[in-house]
Amino acid sequence: MILGFGKVTVEVKELQTELNPSCPPSSMSPMVDYTRQLPAELYLKLLDSLDLADVIPVSLVSRWWRLIAFDHPTYWATVTLDTRAAPHEPGYACAYHLVAAQLERSSRSPIAIDVSGEFREEIPFQHALLLLIQSNMYRVKSLDIASESSLIHNIFLCDAPILEELHLKWCPDPTLASCPRRNSRSWG
Repeated sequence: MILGFGKVTVEVKELQTELNPSCPPSSMSPMVDYTRQLPAELYLKLLDSLDLADVIPVSLVSRWWRLIAFDHPTYWATVTLDTRAAPHEPGYACAYHLVAAQLERSSRSPIAIDVSGEFREEIPFQHALLLLIQSNMYRVKSLDIASESSLIHNIFLCDAPILEELHLKWCPDPTLASCPRRNSRSWG
């Protein structure tokens, strides 16, 4: 958009041409999102190549990119929770909010959950994360657990009617003597 009168208009056009000679001044508008002209298939292909951690910055490009990124099912179909990735309280808070957002975005669709790390009841966000997972077990299609925590056993008390795959790498503490003694089991 060119604003101005007479000589000022000419100077603005010259400045725009100087800043970006390949783009004529008439087409330079800060309010136009040229990416919206791309076919939807191209967006989806691009998003397919990104990890969830990369989707967040992409979603900040514009409202349009945010809508597309947050509607892309790939990112909300797998919930990964690793307490070792953020071994401090703020990290647990971030993990909780990310998992909550993923579960909300995935709506009632079937999901895969990948849980690893140690969970301690005295850390509120860790306990809250497990409660979030437990409350969504009814739609878990695949569950992968690698943990030494005795709190994980609560997940197995929940109904999981559509569970097709279960992968366990669990070294329970001695108080759970009645649990399987093998370190690793996989079904599916």
